[in-house]
Amino acid sequence: MEKEVDEVGKVARFIKAKIEELDRENLANRQKSGCGKGSAVDRSRTGTTISLKKKFKDKMAEFRVLRENIHQENREVVERRVFTVTGTRADEETIDRLIETGDSEQIFQKAIQEEQGRGQAMEQ
Repeated sequence: MEKEVDEVGKVARFIKAKIEELDRENLANRQKSGCGKGSAVDRSRTGTTISLKKKFKDKMAEFRVLRENIHQENREVVERRVFTVTGTRADEETIDRLIETGDSEQIFQKAIQEEQGRGQAMEQ
């Protein structure tokens, strides 16, 4: 998931730079004849840029919520895995460590390989 988050970050920085470029172009365009501040052309350019900024902000907020939901669901899955294998509830620090290291993906495999977890894992 981190790879995809990094990719979204790159795209977001690119889009933000393009919107900032539009703002600069809007200011430069005001110097042209008939395109001064408040003209129809200026209002149209400014309105479009403002609309793009709002859409971008909304999409980034949606992405943040989606990322938080995925993170929470992943925590819940890891907690269930640990409970299934060990029969005990893991503390927050353990859950965080399992997620960060990626060990949560191999927890069932490790349990099967270990003698004490084999029975519980097989039952599940």
